[in-house]
This record gives sequence, structure tokens and C-alpha cells, in this order.
Amino acid sequence: MSYTVWLEFEKYVDTDTKAPDDGYCNIQVTFENGSQLAYNVWTVDFYRQNIQTIFDTVTECGCAVFPDLIVSKLEREHIEEVLKRILVQ
Repeated sequence: MSYTVWLEFEKYVDTDTKAPDDGYCNIQVTFENGSQLAYNVWTVDFYRQNIQTIFDTVTECGCAVFPDLIVSKLEREHIEEVLKRILVQ
């Protein structure tokens, strides 16, 4: 299975000053046949920092939007390794 990965943070975030273990981004996976998948990705630390806000939103609105994927760090190598594991399932 061949695909390319676009990472939002590589285009819009100064990765030299942003900690890779705290944040979120969108990613797009494009397969050789042209089909695409998009993921909202959060780090574990970002999730921990925002979990109460998520619960408050559920209480107020009845629902909340969670990430599609939680990773330990926002780095290309790490995200590509995670994708290798989940895309073969």
C-alpha cells in the first residue's frame, strides 16, 4: 500500500519553537489510487490539558468532537510509524 502524508504543522507551525509533545494538527493521507483520509490528531499532553473542557462541552451541548488519533508527539517519523500500524488493519 503506497501513500503520501501531508502534515498541517509542517506548513503552518514553527517546529523549531513548538514542543512536539504538546499540540494538535490535521493530517491528510493520499493513496496512489487518489482516495484520501483525513485525521484530527492530538498529542497525549494536549488531550490531558483539554479533557475537562471536552467534558464541559458534553454537559452543555450533549456531545463533543474528539480527535481521530492520539499520539505521543507531533513529528513526521512518529506519525508515519503510527499510520503504518493502523492502515494495515
